[in-house]
Amino acid sequence: MRKMVLFLLLFGFTASYGQPAPDFKITSSKGAEINLYADYLDQGKTVVLELFWEGCPPCNSFAPLLGDLYKDWGDGNGDVEFIALDVLNNETDADVIAFQDRHGHTWPGASAEGGSLEALDPYTSGTYGTYLGTPTIVIIGPDKTVAYNVNGFMRNDNGIAVLDEAITATGAKKIEQVATTTLVGSVQNISQIGIGNVALKFSGASDVITITEADGLFSVPDLPIEQAYTVTPEKNTAIDNGVTTFDLVLIGKHILGLELFIDETQVIAADANLSGSVTTFDIVLIRRAILGFGNGLAAGSWRFIPETIELASLNDLNELSFVGVKIGDVNNTADPSLFQYNESRSSATPISLFVENQFVQAGEIIEIPFSVKEEMNLLGFQFTVDFDPESLQLLGVSETTIPNFGDTNINTQHQEKGQIAMSWYDLSNVSVTDLFSLTFKATQSGSLKDLLRISSAITPAEAYTTSEDIVAIDLQFTANELTNPTIAIIPNPIKEGITNIYLDITQQSDLEIELIGMDGRILQTFSYAVAEQGAQIIPLETSNLEEGMYVVNVMADGSLLRRAKFIKN
Repeated sequence: MRKMVLFLLLFGFTASYGQPAPDFKITSSKGAEINLYADYLDQGKTVVLELFWEGCPPCNSFAPLLGDLYKDWGDGNGDVEFIALDVLNNETDADVIAFQDRHGHTWPGASAEGGSLEALDPYTSGTYGTYLGTPTIVIIGPDKTVAYNVNGFMRNDNGIAVLDEAITATGAKKIEQVATTTLVGSVQNISQIGIGNVALKFSGASDVITITEADGLFSVPDLPIEQAYTVTPEKNTAIDNGVTTFDLVLIGKHILGLELFIDETQVIAADANLSGSVTTFDIVLIRRAILGFGNGLAAGSWRFIPETIELASLNDLNELSFVGVKIGDVNNTADPSLFQYNESRSSATPISLFVENQFVQAGEIIEIPFSVKEEMNLLGFQFTVDFDPESLQLLGVSETTIPNFGDTNINTQHQEKGQIAMSWYDLSNVSVTDLFSLTFKATQSGSLKDLLRISSAITPAEAYTTSEDIVAIDLQFTANELTNPTIAIIPNPIKEGITNIYLDITQQSDLEIELIGMDGRILQTFSYAVAEQGAQIIPLETSNLEEGMYVVNVMADGSLLRRAKFIKN
């Protein structure tokens, strides 16, 4: 059996010093081109060649110790680099990769595919002494001298010590090892729920930024222990996360002394302008954030307790801990990990706003009142009114009976997209039915129920009762009774041919249609059966009419339901 021996004591110097290491070029198993002189020796580096093969038992037993030595010399980042050369012509890059992955070796390696045999030939052919098999280690100094064939080497810590001395003899200097540690910690809200996506900035010997996971935990490895650091948490996204008009209700009660905050974090959350106290101006700023004005808050999106942590060193340091407070969210409903709105609602009955449905004609200016069906005591509401911007042009918003409702409660900046954000509250417990009115100019004809709705596009749709229930809010359309159906004549004025009578009716019925001239004469009479309630389109022949104004009467059971006028040109 072939005896495997590793030689590493400096032996035969007379032969080796007389023969400088020849240059070689190889392609590593990972595809990198390596030049011994240009990449290493000419750069002042010492190179350690590892001669091995993938299944070699001594090579595998010694590999972990060799890996530790590589770390001691800086993992290739200092004065020393290791290169592994496979000695078998039938082994491939895959064999080299398998061997190095098995032992966690990160230095370059090459097989016969990459030119390892040519590179190692001087060391196996007797140029520097007798080659006695694998593993063999060759040390080449920056001056190209070779340390080779060291008798008495053992595959243990003593052998590593011999290698370490031989590398040092080339003039290589070890990178000073700095004691490091892994620093861990957490960021939570007042309910001890982790806050994700918080950036923690470590300023000191080196500047490091780490981001908390969804559970609020963070870990920073390899921090020098004896260095000082300042740790600052920061999260400035989704300013409206968890911030609603109900928070304004609670802030208002605190300011008036009706219900004082019970926790200091509520004061911090309410202090939107960083004044150190809670004032009406904070309500103004937070309302602007709710309405989506997008100018931000002086306090940012989140504040943290403490704001920073000063660390003189990392010796005997316990886990770092921060408490996060969402600005504007005094009832602690913000989603701590995500960016989305996460308000919790009660099981109380939702509140509906009502608008009387009607058919609007292009060019018509219409005022649309919003109301609730019965008088109720509301603390506040917020929502987004969506309207079809192709059909309606917003002209204004008018106050009706609710107090403290004006321009500051409304954001019309997004009207070109058909969105109006609203946020209102009042602590006087007034009983209301009529809320406000919107005035539009119709640019296209259509039914209001197809052109308006309430959504959470900008401001989440919800209302607040005097019992502090947070309930959903929606928009309902009241249909006109049969005795008052919606009616429109389109087109109007009429030039020729047939026009249409548009009706929106709530129940089936037989109708009579009368066309009357301005002299009071009945020109046409015909019947129309309403087969299905809702919008009806009834054609009206007008081609034989002279120029002038005409009246259309819609009747049921002999009673007039609606009347409309049109002009024939």
